[in-house]
Amino acid sequence: MYIVSPRDFERYCLRILLLNSKGKTSFEDIRTVDGRVYEKFSDAASSCFLDDDS
Repeated sequence: MYIVSPRDFERYCLRILLLNSKGKTSFEDIRTVDGRVYEKFSDAASSCFLDDDS
């Protein structure tokens, strides 16, 4: 997988989501967290990692 600069935040979030998920077959799947489809990869990443209770 290619390296992405954190300055390119949306692509960086896409890369983080891809590294931490399996079985995703579309961009919509990648933006989906707990059944909710987010408009941006950054929103999905924030929901996925910032709302973690553990």
